[in-house]
Amino acid sequence: MNSNNAKSLKGLTIAGGCWRECAFHKPAIISVPPTTPIADAMKTMAKANVTSLAIQSHSNPAKIVSVVTSMDFMHFLLKKEAGKGPDGEGVKAALADSVEQAETLDNDTESYRTVEFDVMDTLEPVIRSFSLRIHRAIVTDATHRMSPFMLTQTDLIKYAAAHPDLYTSLVDPAATVSSLFLSTDAIAPPKRPVVFVTQSMTAWEALAVLARENLRAVPVLDMEGGEVVATLGVADLRGITEVVMYRFKMPLLEFLSWNRASHLVPTVGLPSTSFADLLRLMVDSGSHEVWVVHGEDKGSRKVVGVVSHSDVVAVWRGK
Repeated sequence: MNSNNAKSLKGLTIAGGCWRECAFHKPAIISVPPTTPIADAMKTMAKANVTSLAIQSHSNPAKIVSVVTSMDFMHFLLKKEAGKGPDGEGVKAALADSVEQAETLDNDTESYRTVEFDVMDTLEPVIRSFSLRIHRAIVTDATHRMSPFMLTQTDLIKYAAAHPDLYTSLVDPAATVSSLFLSTDAIAPPKRPVVFVTQSMTAWEALAVLARENLRAVPVLDMEGGEVVATLGVADLRGITEVVMYRFKMPLLEFLSWNRASHLVPTVGLPSTSFADLLRLMVDSGSHEVWVVHGEDKGSRKVVGVVSHSDVVAVWRGK
């Protein structure tokens, strides 16, 4: 490791970096046996106010073998609903299936790509994994002096935002969103057109778009000017259990207002927004995505791009 790298975000160990500020505030990893019915797993997630669960090994309950998310469950239920909606017989039957059946062998789904690091590993491999749309990693301690915990993209973003000196060797904090993410020679990977939903949809219809496109969030556009008015994301599945799934039939904005009113105020930035300000936007709003718009005034909030946590981490990784 060269001296410059050692002083940067990449060169820090997990123990010497973000672990000090985030691990002490982290709850213990919540895990369930692989045979747990999906309905019961959803109750466990709702009670703990989380959107992911660790799955135990069949032979060794102390061993974590994968992580399943709310979006994995949504993928599974949508495949089983057979056009009957969230309260149809297909979904009801699927809720009785085990959590391991909701895991897939799809390389693009997170449950298939669980990663694990030791607390003494540097953040460089973490950054590499997180830049590939892996949103969380299990951190263990070979010396068994600390309990395993989940390190997330959000933890890394918060830590970097609080310590900008650690990433200045990787990216200029004053560099704009346009130059880093929207231009043809941007550092971040090429972006496909922004997928969106409209406020005329039901929550179930909009979540089907999210699942089909394998996205964590989409902007909700109004029907008149095509401007962003809200965000629908994985966080909106937080707290959902079998007994409230009928609410997925609600109009989208009504559902968002019921479940997570903060998402009715979408997080937006401009092409001229600096990288440092972008991080602050993400941290202050708690958003994983910032919708890039022409302007902040009404009439100019048409989405021209999106920057996600994965995109930010990809900038730190470099080309």
